[in-house]
Amino acid sequence: MRLHYLAALFMTLNAAAAPKITEVHYRGSPEDDFIELFYEKEDAADDIFITTQDNDTYKLPPVKNTPQDGAYLVIRFTEGDDDLDASDGSALVYLNRKTSILSESGDEVYVIEGDDGKVVDFVSYNGGNGDLVPEGFAAEEIKAGVGESLQLVDEKWLSAPPTPGSNYKPASIYQWSLY
Repeated sequence: MRLHYLAALFMTLNAAAAPKITEVHYRGSPEDDFIELFYEKEDAADDIFITTQDNDTYKLPPVKNTPQDGAYLVIRFTEGDDDLDASDGSALVYLNRKTSILSESGDEVYVIEGDDGKVVDFVSYNGGNGDLVPEGFAAEEIKAGVGESLQLVDEKWLSAPPTPGSNYKPASIYQWSLY
């Protein structure tokens, strides 16, 4: 029994290493759209990919100097200079595209770890665009209000003003629109 407990604890600690999708902004221009991931522990994962399964898989560079309480990685779609030092609580990566990978009419966002393609986080919005929902995840009916982004707060998705790379999140799910 004790061995099972330790194995479960080890698996839980390992699972926490994967980044989690915490914000998606898809209602602006390519310069405004972004995906935000939260890294829970220092240099937790360096073999992470992001995709919408629409011929657009990107390997993310490793985030460095993540504080003990975690850090946010903001993924922008335009050109720019990456800032992968998360010692201030946030990092930034540019995908150097001319267009956003996010569809305003609906899409899915997948975070994949390793070359084996293990999906470690997933969110769909506006009903998605028909891509498969990975095993262990659910397709939720969520959408952002005009000028707002989708934000994960207390394990619930809500619509609120964008806060890329910030630990500011609405104080409660009742402060903003819940979809």
